Parts: sequence; C-alpha cells; structure tokens
Amino acid sequence: MIYFISDTHFGHSSMIHFGRPFKNINEMDNTIVKNWNDTVTDNDLVYIIGDFWYKGDTPAEVYLNRLKGRKILIKGNHDDSWLSDESEAIFYFEKIESYYEYEEKELAFNLCHYPMLDWYGGREGRYLIHGHTHSARFLNKIDKFYDVLKEIPNALNACVEINHFRPVTLDQLINNNKKFYKRR
Repeated sequence: MIYFISDTHFGHSSMIHFGRPFKNINEMDNTIVKNWNDTVTDNDLVYIIGDFWYKGDTPAEVYLNRLKGRKILIKGNHDDSWLSDESEAIFYFEKIESYYEYEEKELAFNLCHYPMLDWYGGREGRYLIHGHTHSARFLNKIDKFYDVLKEIPNALNACVEINHFRPVTLDQLINNNKKFYKRR
C-alpha cells in the first residue's frame, strides 16, 4: 500500500500555538506516531512530502525509528535544517528528492512540498500531491491562496491537519481534499 503525509513537524512546539488540537508537543508527536503505526505496516511505502521535523529536542532519527513502513522524503522548507551528509536520518529513507514523478501501470502522480499551478501531466488529470499550505482553519486565517487551490482539483494537500494527523491513501487524500475544499 502507498500512503502520503506532509508537515508532521515532529518536535516543533510552535505548531501547538498555530492551532493544532493538542495540549503540548509530546501529545502531538505521540498522536501522529500512533496514528501512523495504526495505519501503516512495515511493508507499506510512505511518501513524506516535506517538513518532517523541525527544531525539536528529540532528534529526527528517534521519530523515524518509531515509524513503520518504508519511507521516501520529498524535502520541504524545514528539512534542510536537520538533513545533512552527517545526519543518520538519511539512512531511514529509500530516497530523498526535492520533486518526484511517479508512474506505474495506471497510477501516476507528482510530489512536491510546494503547491504549483501547473505540473507535468496536470492538464491531463495527473495529480500533484503537495504540502506546505497546512489549512486556512489551522492557521486561523482566510487566504485567497486557498481559493486558488480549491479550483485545482488534481492538486491534493497532504498536510496532516486536512488528513486527520495520519498517513492516507490516494483515495483518502482525494476525499479529504474534496471535503476540505468543498469540491464536487
């Protein structure tokens, strides 16, 4: 099975102040780890679409060691802060990319931490799965940017706030985005 998740921000205590529904960083981190491991098996593949960890007291490797599944990281704006050639975290990933195009049989999608207005195959219905934007409700603001994303049905937001703080399948991602953007 293939799963998608973005913007876990493990260790990033400021995420609580931005409106995540947790009392503290430990509750947030432990909830996401539990949700992940209740969903994913060791044989499953999880695409982490950026911002896995940021500014935490607990190293990223501790979280990676606790999480089931094979992992591919699509780097986000906060990932260079903890990923380096000396980091042991790189050994937990099958691949680390900035942008990735996947095509196998009838399944095709592009992955990038940042949303785009156009991408390879997008006009033909190919999905772009992104993160970075979290959700307007999470950020407690109204933003015209979400009005634009709402009109791009094959751009799918994999942020944890939209996807119940867990990795999701492509079908779940599509349904969660329909509900979030109130798409038809």
